[in-house]
Amino acid sequence: MTVKNLYKTIIIILFLVYLYVCDISQPTNNINAILTLLFSVYLLMKCKNNLGLTLVSFFILYSTYSIVIGEYLVAGKLSVPMVEVKNTLNYGVLIKGNLIFILILSLYTKRFPKNQKIHLNLKNNSLIYGITMTALIYILIFGINRVKLTTYVVSTKPMYEYAYLLILISYYYSGKSLIKKVMIVLLTILLMLQDFYYGGRVTSIQLSFMLILTVFINYFTYFRVLLLGIFGVIFNSLVAEYRAEYSIENINITEILNNFKNNLFVFDTPVFAYYASGTHVAAAHLINFSTRIKSFFVFIASNFTGSNYEIANVTQFVDHYYFDNLGGGLIFSHFYFWLGWFGIILIAFLISQMFNILSTSHKNEYKTVLFIILICTVPRWYLYTPLLLFRPLVMITIIFFLFKYMNRVMENSPINIKKGAIYNE
Repeated sequence: MTVKNLYKTIIIILFLVYLYVCDISQPTNNINAILTLLFSVYLLMKCKNNLGLTLVSFFILYSTYSIVIGEYLVAGKLSVPMVEVKNTLNYGVLIKGNLIFILILSLYTKRFPKNQKIHLNLKNNSLIYGITMTALIYILIFGINRVKLTTYVVSTKPMYEYAYLLILISYYYSGKSLIKKVMIVLLTILLMLQDFYYGGRVTSIQLSFMLILTVFINYFTYFRVLLLGIFGVIFNSLVAEYRAEYSIENINITEILNNFKNNLFVFDTPVFAYYASGTHVAAAHLINFSTRIKSFFVFIASNFTGSNYEIANVTQFVDHYYFDNLGGGLIFSHFYFWLGWFGIILIAFLISQMFNILSTSHKNEYKTVLFIILICTVPRWYLYTPLLLFRPLVMITIIFFLFKYMNRVMENSPINIKKGAIYNE
């Protein structure tokens, strides 16, 4: 163990001791909430030289800010209007878990001393590009339940959620062609606009992250990402106002901005997800360990089988049998449900190591692809379900190597050697 890691371990142990001995009360909950926010700021500062991790850390910071302001320091009208599990004790355990998670993540994610670029050595294969673009057009047309809506319900089908996988493969096989990249951008924008039209937000955030990390990778800096984040926050509020009645006639931008300011820029999605985390914690204290560990192992299996068993989905399981929630739940509370405090430490350390290993693998294109997917899916795996931390990585692995094999076969084909029509500009 290096001296630096020894210091980190000592800091974590001291915080664990502090959290163990401190009583749960509203003042201590508020203190822990502030500490969580400060360590989120520290994480963003450490990641400023890595564009991908800047996106992740900014999203985590803004989510943390919304939770801290919306549920602890101000609360009131900014808080979730559900109270079944909202009490000082339960939310005290919850903020301790959040603090441990952010503390470990911020300490063990490495600092980047110089600008880290994401680079892919793009291939030119018009057939693979055409296959993936055709699949994306199919998703654009058939990936939405086209019904008239008066209140918000999820309209996107699962294949719409995974469109970013095909966008990445399309980009990877677009070669040096500007036209191909323009087509990718236009199709992605259409997917985003359709998502917005039906009231979606998170799917579009993922798609925008994908464009930033691929087509527009050379145009974004740390400060441009932050400016884009601020714009995105405001735009999300506009979408939230629009989907209240699914009409743009009554949208008053000035009023929305004033409400946003009066609400102290709190983003409601993390706040509602945090309440779902509260139901995870409350249910964990009622359910025996054998049931929770069964849920954990079924969850692990579902990452590879593609199944979605209720017992593996903590949020659905808790909502069905114990406490009502509106979906979601921060990633650390899922692991608290399964493995207690050890689970929070485990997932925080695991994610930090995923950041460290994948973000510096410039010469390994497969790892770079994994890193891009890890970044793009942060809205889902951080606020909704850990299933979307692991399953997309399994899916992109299969897709990546399938098309890589196809590309290699075509490259070695006698037809290709003679005509050279599909490969290498």
